[in-house]
Parts: sequence; C-alpha cells; structure tokens
Amino acid sequence: MVSGSVLWQGVQIASDGVSVWIIALVIAAFLASVPLGILFGVLVVGVPLGAACDHVNGAPFREGDTVCVLVGPHRGTITTVYEVWATRSQVRVCLGEQAKLQVKDVFGTNHVCRATPEQKTSG
Repeated sequence: MVSGSVLWQGVQIASDGVSVWIIALVIAAFLASVPLGILFGVLVVGVPLGAACDHVNGAPFREGDTVCVLVGPHRGTITTVYEVWATRSQVRVCLGEQAKLQVKDVFGTNHVCRATPEQKTSG
C-alpha cells in the first residue's frame, strides 16, 4: 500500500483529496448530462419527428380542408378546418357553435389528419 492512501473495499483511494475531487467531478458530469440529454432529445429528435408526423398526417392544413379528428371526445369525427394558427401548429375545426365559443375546437396539427376520399363520402 502506498503511503498516504487508504484501502477501501479492495480499492486503493488516495487520502489527499484527489479521489474526492474525481468522485465530485463524475457526479457533476452526470448531473450536467441529464439536462443536456433532454435538450438534445427535444431539439435533435423531437422537433424533426414532430414535423415528420405532421407531414404524414397531411400538414400543412388550409381553411376548407376536410380532416379527421384523432383524439379526444370527437375522435373519428370528419369535419372542416375553418381557421389555421400556423405559428402554434394548430387548427380550428367545425364542431358546433358551443365548441367554438368554448374554444374546444382547437387541435394540434398532429391531432388531426387529412381525410381520405372514402372518409369524406361516408362522413
């Protein structure tokens, strides 16, 4: 055993504080990597994946487009887009006057998809 070191569970640890700094740096690196990993995931994976999903669903939508609602109590409803909020990636669809007044007719572009011709005729 080297002078100035301690043997702990079979691992030689320097008693001069170097090992404490190494452990502290490892913990700090781990704690820094978590938010950086989340940021990386959102920006590098989430944004392009969201854009790809919007594209598959038929976005960009325009006023007058026939869409199918994919979520919520109106799931499966075939309706028409009457307003587009492009900066928010949202659309407003015709679900009745009550829904319009309560602003319950707003959906993200990933929560609606362009209706197929079969859906348009059966809806």
